[in-house]
Amino acid sequence: MVRWDNGSGLNVIYGEDTCRILDSVTVICYGGTDIWDSRDDAKAFYLEAMAACDGCERARYTSVYLDLMAGLEVCTDDE
Repeated sequence: MVRWDNGSGLNVIYGEDTCRILDSVTVICYGGTDIWDSRDDAKAFYLEAMAACDGCERARYTSVYLDLMAGLEVCTDDE
């Protein structure tokens, strides 16, 4: 059974349909919420963001990155 973003569901027909489980994660940073379909993509983004900034901005991105590495479903900048 596939659970769609809009709340509906639909069965997968093996041999006909192609599907994959998303490693999705919710990130709350600077008051905004983003849902990433790939935890690895989110980790790469926040690692690059950490390297490109300093001060309190780096602290926010580091907090999110550490939550991502810990495997949390909702990662925040703790602000």
